[in-house]
Amino acid sequence: MDENFQIYTDLSALPISEHEAYLTEGFGGICTSGTAIIRVFETRRHISKNDLVTILPLQSASIRKISPDFAMTFFKIDKTMFLDVMSSLGKITPDFYFYMRRNFLFHLNRNEVARFLGFCRAIDFRNGTDDPCFHRETVLHLLRIYFWDYYVTFRKTADRTDTPVPPNSNKESIALRFAMLVHEHYKEHKEVAFYADKLCITPQYLTRTVQEV
Repeated sequence: MDENFQIYTDLSALPISEHEAYLTEGFGGICTSGTAIIRVFETRRHISKNDLVTILPLQSASIRKISPDFAMTFFKIDKTMFLDVMSSLGKITPDFYFYMRRNFLFHLNRNEVARFLGFCRAIDFRNGTDDPCFHRETVLHLLRIYFWDYYVTFRKTADRTDTPVPPNSNKESIALRFAMLVHEHYKEHKEVAFYADKLCITPQYLTRTVQEV
């Protein structure tokens, strides 16, 4: 993580381009003007003013048809920080990540826009006032609130469709970390042993865990 976790308005810092690629950093941000088209895997969305976009690290994404007046206020989050955020939210289950692939855009009302911009101001304030020794943990707590709100929306949607909530476990954490490693290394490494070594477990245990989850 950048020692000074930042809120950006400069589009050159946006970790997504017109070329489809697996992102080394995810981001969350609100469109403040203009339009664009964002694609995450097979899902394509038109983004315009007051749309909130949240794309996770190591997802395949691109942005195209950017209007001249397109602008965003956003933060970036890398894989390590994202996993640290998620690991502390005990009810998070693997189906949430598939939900986020399809539901990365929400249109906000006026109050919700103000809430997100207040979140950004809170991060900026912490940048200037926090003791550096505690800064990372402070940002993690703020991001936990951000992603928890997404999870609540997901659960409400799942409850309306009678989707069961699977029990959370260490195995699910292993399966998620394995999936992110595959996105990162699949071109060079196709052996189970490589990923098991990265996760400090045996190939047999990794195989059983992924099959079970």
